[in-house]
Amino acid sequence: MRIDLCKSLQDPAILAVALGARRKGTAPVVGIATNSEEVKKNDIFIALPGEKSDGNDYVMAALEKGASGVITAQNIDWPCMRFMVRDPIQALLRAAFFRRRKSNAYVIAVSGSTGKTTVKEAVSHILAECGSVEKTAGNYNSMIGLPLSILSFENAQFWVLELGINHPGEMEQLSKAALPDLAVLTNVGNAHIGNFESWEQLRQEKMKITAGLCRDGCVIVPNDLPTIGLRCPPAAICRIGEKEGGDFYMDALSVGQNGIRGRLVCPHRVIEDLRWPIPGRTGISTMAIASAVGVLAGCSDRSIREGLKKAGEHAPRIKQEKHGERIFIDDSYNASPESMAAALEFLSIRGKGRQTVAVLGDMLELGPYSKSFHLQAGEAAVKNGVSMLFTYGTGALRYAEGARKAGMPQHAIRTFLQGEEKAMVAALKKCIEPHAVVLFKASRAMKIEKVKEMLGGQI
Repeated sequence: MRIDLCKSLQDPAILAVALGARRKGTAPVVGIATNSEEVKKNDIFIALPGEKSDGNDYVMAALEKGASGVITAQNIDWPCMRFMVRDPIQALLRAAFFRRRKSNAYVIAVSGSTGKTTVKEAVSHILAECGSVEKTAGNYNSMIGLPLSILSFENAQFWVLELGINHPGEMEQLSKAALPDLAVLTNVGNAHIGNFESWEQLRQEKMKITAGLCRDGCVIVPNDLPTIGLRCPPAAICRIGEKEGGDFYMDALSVGQNGIRGRLVCPHRVIEDLRWPIPGRTGISTMAIASAVGVLAGCSDRSIREGLKKAGEHAPRIKQEKHGERIFIDDSYNASPESMAAALEFLSIRGKGRQTVAVLGDMLELGPYSKSFHLQAGEAAVKNGVSMLFTYGTGALRYAEGARKAGMPQHAIRTFLQGEEKAMVAALKKCIEPHAVVLFKASRAMKIEKVKEMLGGQI
């Protein structure tokens, strides 16, 4: 990861105060990098501890690339400016808190098991119709990525932050660094549940998004989510639902292959003619949450409609590619039980009247729940009328098992392991019809997009 520091933090003296560091030496400062290979001239390299490697081992490589200094917990006399800290990650979080307190921005913090990046992008487009916006770059949402995002932000009317966690104890620290005026939980599903003792522990961790909530701030949550554990008064909780449920809810919904249309009913107004290009429950949720944020941030109906329109043209992670008359749905960025169910629903809607083919790889970080969630996804493929199922990976074999139990015939199922990509592509070429709609979905580490690219290059 690498960012350009905001102008005020490019002063070494101010940066040292922000980090809580003891500084030795002085030099020009432009940015911060966590990877020595990404270092640019006059960057500060942060020597992070790691399970497999130690960032201190790469300081000299960073200096050779042009780094002017290092943030480190080790007292080594490197030939550069040094920021001595006890813990580099905690120093980053402290610096993010320092930067946040210097800003007058209205801060929106978005988290959830699924949909948080798409909601972040949709919210950013809506707010851009009302004022200046800074937002989390890419997936810079972790214990390292989030503070780096904040440290890069210049002055703007709105900051839109994405908070991503995968272990206990992270959410409170992220929230207290961000100090959000408005917190958003898209949902609490089962992503990363293998790192928690139970779903309840995971839910309680997500609830800590309000740990740093500003006075008079509020939080948006799904109407069906238990809110025990939220650290804010009941009056600060805004619920989102469908039809007549919650403080904000979608109504008059029309769902088709090309997306969703509906209206948002708010406590004091109704916003008509809202549209989103991805059909299904996830699309409805995205449209509702992003529009509600716009209302709470003071945006007009026109700004919300126009922002959603622009976001729909750029934001969704689900990409649709045409290969002749065939459509490839690329949802290969990541996978969890909830996002897998949403992708299969989208495949069913988008492929209505056509052959639908699901190419599904392993869902990772599910721990002891992995078997049951893969079985359920196989059953969901059948419930959504999938014509053919191709599985990729060892955990994905359970998709096939679940689909067979739910009634999918054996001839409609093909199973492959990593290393068998060529055979898989050959089978897909043979089986997919000229007007087929093909979904590619798996956890990021499976790199199932390679299968999509190989197939696309051969048909």
